[in-house]
Amino acid sequence: MKILMVNNQIFSFEDMGGFLNENKMKGSVVSCFPGDFALDIASKCEVDMSFIYVDNSNIQYSTDFFKKLKEANPKLYNMAMVQPENFGCLGEELENLIDDYIAVPIDPHELGLRMRKVMRQKQHTKSKNVSLEIAEGYNASEEEKAQTESACSTAEAVDIESSSCTLEEEVAILPDSIDAGLYDLRATCKAGNRARGKNVNKNLILALAALIVVLMAYLYSQGKLGGII
Repeated sequence: MKILMVNNQIFSFEDMGGFLNENKMKGSVVSCFPGDFALDIASKCEVDMSFIYVDNSNIQYSTDFFKKLKEANPKLYNMAMVQPENFGCLGEELENLIDDYIAVPIDPHELGLRMRKVMRQKQHTKSKNVSLEIAEGYNASEEEKAQTESACSTAEAVDIESSSCTLEEEVAILPDSIDAGLYDLRATCKAGNRARGKNVNKNLILALAALIVVLMAYLYSQGKLGGII
């Protein structure tokens, strides 16, 4: 845990370092006065928690500084160190800006309790963010998969559309193809008829010649063709 100590008049940098060591808490401490440098640290150093001393003499100044601190690092957990007699002097605006407070003088047991609570909250938020990142990564993968499937479907649709266009083109030239086929068929039939006609005439001649030969042989056997031959 990274801790920012601001205006540490009551609980010093050394006090916080010693407290962390005694309670075996892992952390680092940065100490500075309120101002631009503190805001720069809060925004750029990934600070987890700030401790700021507030009393009745710096209520408005602390309020303005807390506003800037929230703008610099909205995730920063702000702890106000307040003397009990000043609890009624904070005002509603400042009370809404601080995340928690601890009474001064600081009880180490109370401080340990409150810091462990903050650490648990930070760990829970971190785990939740990791889960969200995993879920977002899964959703992104699903979205990419859906986009890929959509792209494939689009490609298939284009292929189908192209096939339909090809089919339409084939249908468009089909009547000509039918006419050409019928023409070829008629030509083939005529050629076949002519060939069959020639074959029939040839067969008739051969049959007639055979019949004449048989008739002449018969007449010769009867002696009727003797005078002729």
